[in-house]
Amino acid sequence: MKLIIMLVLGLVLLGGAGGGGYYFYTTYYAPKPEGEEKVKEPPKPPEEPIIFVKVQPLVVSLIGTNRVTQIISVVVSVEMPEAKKLDAERKRAFLYDALLSAVYAAIGDGQAMAGEILIPSVLKAKLVVAARRVLGEETVRDVLIQTVLQRKL
Repeated sequence: MKLIIMLVLGLVLLGGAGGGGYYFYTTYYAPKPEGEEKVKEPPKPPEEPIIFVKVQPLVVSLIGTNRVTQIISVVVSVEMPEAKKLDAERKRAFLYDALLSAVYAAIGDGQAMAGEILIPSVLKAKLVVAARRVLGEETVRDVLIQTVLQRKL
């Protein structure tokens, strides 16, 4: 019985080694027919360089019944093609105003607040819409929220 098991095991190992050798030979050493060579794809053209235009901090005061209850400061950068940087520099004041208005609107609606905590993902969506409204849909790729500071008073 042991002899039969040893023979079967030897045949299985020999078959596996032979199959592996055949695969290795046909993949790496055997000459390939002329029609089977891989055609190299042309390299993709380089993408337009992307830059981040930093906007001055957006500072918002939350007012309670009798006083300021919280101060929120948000630092953002706008992601855009480098070729559009001059356009962003020209409209920097309009961009700041639109982003600050978007922060106030998101907080005022209560959409961007969970209790007293700001929800960055909701705020980011509002900031992207505001930036695209000022600079154009094709110009603004995204808005990066770098810092959110909340100070309860």
